[in-house]
Amino acid sequence: MTMHNQETELPMDSNVSGMHKNRDSDIHQNGITNNNDRTPTVESVENKTILQRIFSKNKEEKQSVEMISLRSLFRYARLIDVFYMLLGSAAATAHGTGWILLELIFGNLVNIFTNRVHSLCSLNISAISQEYCPLDFNLTLTNFFTSATRCNFTGSNLTEVGINFEDDVKQQALYIIAVGFGVIVFGYCQIAFWSISCERQTRTIRDVLFRSIVYKEIAYFDKHKTGELNTKLTNDISKIRDGIGDKLGSAVQFISIFIIGCVWGFARAWKLTLVLLSISPLIFISIILLVKVFAAIYLGVVSLAQAIPHIQALFNARCVAYAIWKEIDTSTPGKDHLIGNIHFDNVHFCYPSRPNVQVLNSLSFDIKSGETVALVGSSGSGKSTCIQLLQRFYDPNSGLVLIDGKKVDEYNIRWLRQQIGVVSQEPVLFQMTIRENILFGHESADDEDVYSAAKMANAHEFIMTLPDKYDTQVGERGATLSGGQKQRIAIARALIRNPKILLFDEATSALDNESEQIVQDALNHASKGRTTLIIAHRVSTIRHANKIIVVHNGQVIEEGDHDSLMHAQGAYYGLVEAQNLRTIEEDDEISLELDKSEQTTLVVQNNEQLLDSQRNRSSTVISLTPSIITALYGKKNQDDKEQNETTKNKTTVVY
Repeated sequence: MTMHNQETELPMDSNVSGMHKNRDSDIHQNGITNNNDRTPTVESVENKTILQRIFSKNKEEKQSVEMISLRSLFRYARLIDVFYMLLGSAAATAHGTGWILLELIFGNLVNIFTNRVHSLCSLNISAISQEYCPLDFNLTLTNFFTSATRCNFTGSNLTEVGINFEDDVKQQALYIIAVGFGVIVFGYCQIAFWSISCERQTRTIRDVLFRSIVYKEIAYFDKHKTGELNTKLTNDISKIRDGIGDKLGSAVQFISIFIIGCVWGFARAWKLTLVLLSISPLIFISIILLVKVFAAIYLGVVSLAQAIPHIQALFNARCVAYAIWKEIDTSTPGKDHLIGNIHFDNVHFCYPSRPNVQVLNSLSFDIKSGETVALVGSSGSGKSTCIQLLQRFYDPNSGLVLIDGKKVDEYNIRWLRQQIGVVSQEPVLFQMTIRENILFGHESADDEDVYSAAKMANAHEFIMTLPDKYDTQVGERGATLSGGQKQRIAIARALIRNPKILLFDEATSALDNESEQIVQDALNHASKGRTTLIIAHRVSTIRHANKIIVVHNGQVIEEGDHDSLMHAQGAYYGLVEAQNLRTIEEDDEISLELDKSEQTTLVVQNNEQLLDSQRNRSSTVISLTPSIITALYGKKNQDDKEQNETTKNKTTVVY
């Protein structure tokens, strides 16, 4: 008994695949343990028959399998789904009845042929041949219909033998066509109605299961792999679909065939029906020449055997649904009114994936409603973990996380997260319009709420400068927007639900100075009247906070406002001085880069001036060249002319 009780225990958060695997391993382990506890003798093993072992094994498997009731399997069936299932069941019954009718019609058709032979055998062929046929023609059973035209049967009743046979065969053929058409129609309706009802229910189950998984705490996902969750949403849902879909309709069809066949058999020959039912296992391997009763009983028994696999699918669906229903039926407390007082009381925490690393160690602090409090400290000190505990991504190992004096795990987790607005370092925007991204914070909000949230986030002005304004596509992960613009849209998305608590996790650390100032103004405006918890490194972000809490190694080491902590010259003072030193170094690097860029600019300018001077000189030379050439050639021509005239004069004098 102890073994069986252990086998039937089931963890609350186990998935379907893991559940069956764990149960199988538990059965195996428990079986080994029991064998070790009581060592069997050779005689006891020999005395235990094979039949006893089979029944014992079946009993253990039966007790280890947990399933829901048949009614609970259809818990997500709406009224229209029930209507579809009723129509599908009626069509399945009619479909099964059609197969019975086809067998009966076939039996009638066989009877017609046998009656024809019986009628012919009862005739005195020799007397008929002598009375109605010529002397040279011998009438026999084989040529009675083919050669009957040579005989004169007028006035006798012999023509009715052939006429009735043809009419009866035609009538039965028409019956087969009509019933066959009905079988096709009802078979289609059976599959269609059951499939429609099944798809509607499985879609609802998948949506509810996915919603249930999404709202699980983060520790649940640390313990369960993605593949296991995919198995629940695909393979296990498919098993439920098999159990409540067209296979269940086929089971109804085959069972109806069995019932109607038995009813018909009892109505026609109840004694023979009882005999056949008593030897029904032999019907599968026997060939008994019966017409109506045997056809009905045979088809009924075979159909019942065919229904077994489909009924098995129903049991599989009930087993799988047990785990899925358990996953969905997670109790959630009711809603409350939130004021915004936060209290951490001696909180210890380590992540489930790193149980040996203590992240928070006796952490305690208070935040009053409407206050703006900053958490500062080195990386890994536990600042972001506090935000995750407030959102119930995880539960503390010990200690209390209270909101308005009530533990966070006592709130409805969905409602609690609706009261908290979160803005992280890298906002997540979806590939849709700005309006749709903001509406993700509150789906039922209208356009006025969107505009109001955007104005509080200092985003309305830049949105109105865009071509499509609020209908502008932001691109994949907000690729078409700058970092500051994405951050302001994320702030608007957090504010549209009017949260009582705001959580800013390094909301401005990835922005430049200009964008940081704009976003910081939006954060200051959004924090008014709300409990605000800020995680930041830059002093400009937290200087005006009502309280600054310094965290180191998961503990609070200092607490106070900016001025008091700077005056104390403790850990916060060291962080600020280190940040100022880094700022000075960054400014020096920027100045050095500016000097280098200025020198480079001067060199480029000097080179450009030298090139301009050379270009001017070249232009001057080029412009003077034609004049010089003209002047030189003009003077040469004039000298040549004067020389020619002088030579001519000299020649004249000589003559």
